[in-house]
Amino acid sequence: MISSHGMDLKMKNSTTLNKKNAVICVNPHDRQSYILDFYKKYNFTPILIYSKAKDAIGDMSDGVSTYIGKTKSRNKNLVFFTDKGNDFDKIVKELKEKYNVLAVCPG
Repeated sequence: MISSHGMDLKMKNSTTLNKKNAVICVNPHDRQSYILDFYKKYNFTPILIYSKAKDAIGDMSDGVSTYIGKTKSRNKNLVFFTDKGNDFDKIVKELKEKYNVLAVCPG
């Protein structure tokens, strides 16, 4: 189990149709992305999605970019997607095909 800011995630080791387990952070702020650092202990693929869609981040894109850079430098196994405002459905489809998503942590 991972506990982060009062949120408990129970990690299951089973996979669906031989897909890798994954935990996703979308536009993380401050310490939210640290949940991805547990990937070795709980055997999941850490995924970070950065949405450049105006409605998703408003004026906070500089802060988000800083945290994403820090997350990428800490975690060499990170899978990274960028949504430029019209890619979200494509990203979701790809994630469903390749991963058994255990949790999504919004930023």
